[in-house]
Amino acid sequence: MDEIPDHPAQVPGSDAPSHWPTGVRPVSLEGLSYLGVGSNGELHWDGKPIAVRKTFDLKPYQIVYAVLTLLVASVGASAAAVSAYIDWSGPSKVQPK
Repeated sequence: MDEIPDHPAQVPGSDAPSHWPTGVRPVSLEGLSYLGVGSNGELHWDGKPIAVRKTFDLKPYQIVYAVLTLLVASVGASAAAVSAYIDWSGPSKVQPK
């Protein structure tokens, strides 16, 4: 197996934790100089912006369950609102003594 060459920012000859991908090693103290922050707070590595994507994907069955949950919650909220309105607008059941 060919050894992946070290990047100047990596600690030479160090072993990474077992759960890290192959070829990923800790950053050396000198390597921290590759890391920068722009005036807008964006992270940069060696002058290039670091792209961070946040995705939120649902599987089709999860979409169905989410829609069903929304519908049931809407019916429940509507029933509670109607019940509260009827109680508020109807005649008072408490008789003064």
